[in-house]
Amino acid sequence: MTPQVIILEHVPLLVNGKVDRQALLKIYETANNNQGGSASALDFDYSQVPEELKLTARDLFETVSIVIGRSRRATLSAHSNFYELGGNSLNSIFTVTLLREKGYKIGISDFIAAKNLGEIIEKMASSHGAVQLEEETLNACPHLKMEAVLLQEEHHQPVSDIIVSSFHNKGDLEQWLKPGALPTDYSDLLDEMWSVLVERELSFVVYDRNTERIIGTALNYDARAGPVVEIKSDLVTVFELIEFCEGPIRDNYLPKGVNQILRSGMMGTAEHLNPRENVACIHFMENEVLNVARNKNFAGIFTTNTSPLTQQLATVNQYKTLLNYQVNEFVSSDGSRPFRDAPDEQRAIVQWKEVSSK
Repeated sequence: MTPQVIILEHVPLLVNGKVDRQALLKIYETANNNQGGSASALDFDYSQVPEELKLTARDLFETVSIVIGRSRRATLSAHSNFYELGGNSLNSIFTVTLLREKGYKIGISDFIAAKNLGEIIEKMASSHGAVQLEEETLNACPHLKMEAVLLQEEHHQPVSDIIVSSFHNKGDLEQWLKPGALPTDYSDLLDEMWSVLVERELSFVVYDRNTERIIGTALNYDARAGPVVEIKSDLVTVFELIEFCEGPIRDNYLPKGVNQILRSGMMGTAEHLNPRENVACIHFMENEVLNVARNKNFAGIFTTNTSPLTQQLATVNQYKTLLNYQVNEFVSSDGSRPFRDAPDEQRAIVQWKEVSSK
């Protein structure tokens, strides 16, 4: 994937000195809008598309053009690769969402495994109007031989590295904290939870067996019998917001008792994964969380998504949204508004998925 260079007069910063990623995204979206929201047919090359698939190809090309916008670097054709055009983890899931809204039952694994848009067109054509089934995710990224392994003691350091890099460097809520969370805040939190997470056998890591490296981890627990931790860092604000959103729903609307609600907590991927591999790994883990819930006879999966990527993925995976909360409205227990500088579109979305046993 070729990087795109956009010249800025200055880089927007948060009050804690970190780069304001939301402001950067807004600048990027504005540039795309100024470029025009739709592309003319001159941007599309149908020469390698069979006549009977041209309407399907048009649906795909128009959707990709709108999603990628200004980052599109070439005429769209059957030979174009989505990620080489400027696709990334988030907009690949968004593209699948839009295609499903058009009636195409294409799976995330089908989309990200496709070598080019021509293969996606064929998948769309074969799936249009078909009954949507839960998809197999193991071949979503063929060069990754992914295997989920229950959390074990020897996984502690690689899991810590993944959680720290995923949340300290890219956390959607943490970026607004003043003066900001430290990497050790995450590792200390994990240390307190670790023995319970290993003992309960609900969490796992994902190995790439081709390299024998751990490339992802999902930390889960029983929502009514989870690890008890004392948070002494700025992360307490994040967890206070999460509890504010989840608590009333969990206590008043979801099944009672233990072994009913599987809480899908922290999920992270290795830094070295590219956008396509990142989506494949997260999608694989989401599917594995569903397997854990089924195998352990939970009634459903409960989670709060603050990342646009996992929010889109939950929509594709047919989670039910129970609350869509604007985070800059949150007032903490000390009367402050710690996320007041967050844009209105930054949300904490509480979601639930009922699980049927196989």
